[in-house]
Amino acid sequence: MKTYRNGLCNILSSGILLLTTLLSVSASASPWQFEITPYLWALNMDGQVGVGPVTANVNETFSDLFRHLNFAAMVYGSAHKDDFGLYGSALYAALSDSGTVGPHSGISVKAYEDYGIFGAGASYIVAKHEYSNLSRIIVEPYAGARFTLVNTRLKVANLSTARDNQHWTDPVIGLNLKYEINKQWSIRLMGDVGGTSTNRQYSYSATGLIGYTPVSFWTNTTTSLGYHYLKQRYMSGSGFNSFYWNMNLFGPVIAISIRF
Repeated sequence: MKTYRNGLCNILSSGILLLTTLLSVSASASPWQFEITPYLWALNMDGQVGVGPVTANVNETFSDLFRHLNFAAMVYGSAHKDDFGLYGSALYAALSDSGTVGPHSGISVKAYEDYGIFGAGASYIVAKHEYSNLSRIIVEPYAGARFTLVNTRLKVANLSTARDNQHWTDPVIGLNLKYEINKQWSIRLMGDVGGTSTNRQYSYSATGLIGYTPVSFWTNTTTSLGYHYLKQRYMSGSGFNSFYWNMNLFGPVIAISIRF
């Protein structure tokens, strides 16, 4: 636990240092613009998780997970100065699941997971095209890192327990494409790929959102509905010291963005 906390602290401290440096050395007169977005991801999970010789199949809908959910928090934040941007995100959930192993699926396995994804990076608007009807398209590539922690406990047939705490960091590159239809409606498409290996450690994600911004009240807020998909694969160790995480995470998203 101390190890992944140190990894997370390194990412957060690096992001704070980068932001502080940019704020202090920037000579531009344009002010920074900030946006904070708490959101709810109705998460579904489909895949496998293994510790040592024990692997459990996971196939849970959001309603299944919600019944076993102990805690969850999700938030995204960004800051822009002219075309340059910084972003940070955090997702944490404590949950449990059950499955079976063996040739005839006769041995029950219970899996307990503390799962977190923390990201940080920078972006730059490379294209911005405005149309006569007040609509515009913004193209914004980004690059950063995605830190994942998985604390796993597998209980086999109520007899033995396997434990493992894992964490890894994926460098990521992605693209944020926003189409502002008018002052009220917008469409946002985002996607990225990451990892260090095409076999043992990789990830990719895709998000689509439709946003609505009121024009007469709460004009600094946007409510968005959409869908998010994340694929993660990570393997480490071997034999009894091995860890295996091969998961599809997907579901609808609702978010409220506040600009200041």
